[in-house]
Amino acid sequence: GEEPFYGELCEALLPDLGPAAAVADLGCGAGNLAFEIARRAPATVAGIDLDAHLLRWAERAAEGVEFEAPVRIDAGRFAASPMRVRPGLLASRLAFAAANVLDPPFGPGSFDLVTLVNVLDAVPFPAVALRQAVALLRPDGLVLFASPDSWNGGTTPAKRWLATTGAGWDRVFAREGLETLRRIDDLEWRLRDTPRLHHLYRVHGRLLRKR
Repeated sequence: GEEPFYGELCEALLPDLGPAAAVADLGCGAGNLAFEIARRAPATVAGIDLDAHLLRWAERAAEGVEFEAPVRIDAGRFAASPMRVRPGLLASRLAFAAANVLDPPFGPGSFDLVTLVNVLDAVPFPAVALRQAVALLRPDGLVLFASPDSWNGGTTPAKRWLATTGAGWDRVFAREGLETLRRIDDLEWRLRDTPRLHHLYRVHGRLLRKR
């Protein structure tokens, strides 16, 4: 089954998007969020990520073809497992490219919605990633944001953490000219390391508008 987090996030925060809307999914990984947005809205979605393997799987999934990906069996073993995304996606509305969220390959003001979902805690310079996301927005454009309440010190040095409380995020977003339209504080994001080992994160999410 697919990770339910992305559907729950969209159910709570995804705005209404028309067929002319353009979405950038920054740090898209294997395309989970991009697929969920494409199921719910007729917009076009462009996903970028640095991991070429994840992007290859995302492209195959968007085409509706079955592919194999490694799945952990236990602490020391992987096995190839067949994967297929639920049918009904339009590959023509999805595009994926290898690129860095700190230097995205898009012009300023190119998108109506930019997503930063479980990304800011996974880059060495989260303030830069946030500013780049805001720069990609058209006037009154929207940001779909979500992040665990804890930071990964191995990825992002503590001196670069942006916030650890809701009030802290309020200040961060206000400095970037973003206002909160909706928020949710109790989303659960479950990562499965092995069939018997799961990590459960509490995620803070917001829909923000560029002022």
